[in-house]
This record gives sequence, C-alpha cells and structure tokens, in this order.
Amino acid sequence: MNNANQNEESKGNSSQENLNRSLLNKSLIITGVGTDIGKSALCLALAFLGQKHGLKTCYYKPVQCGPRLEFSGDAEWIQAQLKAVTAGQAQFEGGLHCESTYSFNDPVSPHLASSWANIKISSKNILKSAEVLRLSHDLTILEGAGGPAVPINDEGELFTDIFQKLNHQNCWPLLIATHSDLGSINQSYCTWEHLSKRSISILGFVYIHRQAKKSNLTESSQKILNTLTKCPIFGSLDFLTELSENGSNSGSEKQDQIALSLEVMNQWVTSLEKSFLRWIQT
Repeated sequence: MNNANQNEESKGNSSQENLNRSLLNKSLIITGVGTDIGKSALCLALAFLGQKHGLKTCYYKPVQCGPRLEFSGDAEWIQAQLKAVTAGQAQFEGGLHCESTYSFNDPVSPHLASSWANIKISSKNILKSAEVLRLSHDLTILEGAGGPAVPINDEGELFTDIFQKLNHQNCWPLLIATHSDLGSINQSYCTWEHLSKRSISILGFVYIHRQAKKSNLTESSQKILNTLTKCPIFGSLDFLTELSENGSNSGSEKQDQIALSLEVMNQWVTSLEKSFLRWIQT
C-alpha cells in the first residue's frame, strides 16, 4: 500500500473513531456573586476550551432577560464571538450549539420579566432541557442569571433550586464567578455559604478582572476566601480590551467589539486551562 493510501486510511479510521466514541456528558453550572460580574465572559472562555480540545460543546442560558447590546441575548453574543475567532479552524468546524428556553425583552429579574410578558417560567422545562442537552454533548455549560438567589417565577422558585436539583441528580458541579474589587469577599463568601447550605458541589471560584489595571487586592482576596471556604481558585480571566464595550453606534448606546483573534483567546484562557482539563478528565 502506498503512502497516499495509508494516509487516507488513517484519516478514515480517525473519523470513524470520532463517530464511534461515546460522549463525555460533562456538565457545568456558572453562577456569579451578582450581576455584570463576567459570567458570560467565563462561559465564552470555557466554550472555547471545550471546542479547542475536541469536545462537542453546548452553551445553555435557560432564561435571557434583555438584549446584550446589538445581540438578542448572551447566547447570541457568545456564538458570534466564537464564530469570529474560530473561522477557518478545523478543530472548531462543528460550531458551538447555543440554546435558551425563555427569552424576554426587559433587562430585569426573570420573575418580573416573565410576569410582564405573561409567561410562566417552569423549572421542570429548564431541568428537562438541561438534561437533554447534557446527554447529547461532551460538555454543556449552563449559565444562570445574576446570582443564585434570583427568583425565576412568582412562586418564589430560585435558580438555586434548579442548581440543587441538577447537582444532586446528575452531578452538575458549579463555578462561582467573582471579582477582587472592594466588597468582593463578603459577596463571594455569602454566595458560597448560600450554595453550601444546599449541599451543592462547588468546583471553585473564578476571578474576573473587569478593568485593565488589576486590583492590588486580588491576592489578599483569594487567600482569605480560600481560608474561609476551603474552596479552590479554579482560575482567573484578565480584562480583555477586545470584549470591552468601547464602541458606539449612536448617542450613549455601546456595542461589543468582535475583534478577537485565536492567539488572543489562547492567551486569555491560559489560567483556566489546567483546571479545566483536570476536571474534564475526572
């Protein structure tokens, strides 16, 4: 057999192996210590890492409230960012699957947005969708809205209730997005304590730097938070100019700049990659 035929056979075998291999069905919940912490940026980084390492990846935003600038929501924003970065790259050919169960125009709490829209948010629908997605992907990333104690309907159900049911039934561990600005220790500790009282498995904290100049409080914040919670620091994400809202359409309305490159993304996710791969392999 000549080399050309051997190469073609090798490619064929490799493709068949990819088709035959079983899905990992790994799943991860992303919550934060509040609103506008950087949860979606963290989801973008994790989705990129999943695809980079050959995983069939899904981003699931159960409830979207309000547009994300020129995009209809976080799911569309993440998909647009990844598409721009990975265009023409073979390992990203499958694309990222993004899905949302409920989407509302008003940027308010889910229970209020759904009430204004005269639509009831059902936790059963969310739980069912989450499991369907988990079972059909290697990696499914679920992003909540705001912090965990956010009501999803007028009956008083919280995102925490959804996290708890997923976590206890099918091992959806959770990452907490936080920051190191003044007040972050209290916010982070209270979020951790709230989740811990529900016996929800927490992988760790991820520090999101929201300004170009890093806070000199970061190291101290991480140290005392680890002492208080015994919860590891999963990683961090530096401020990224390419993701900042520094453009303008008209007036004071801003837009996210899709100006990322593959090189920038690879550098940006470095702090997360080691912990991510360790978790994926467990």
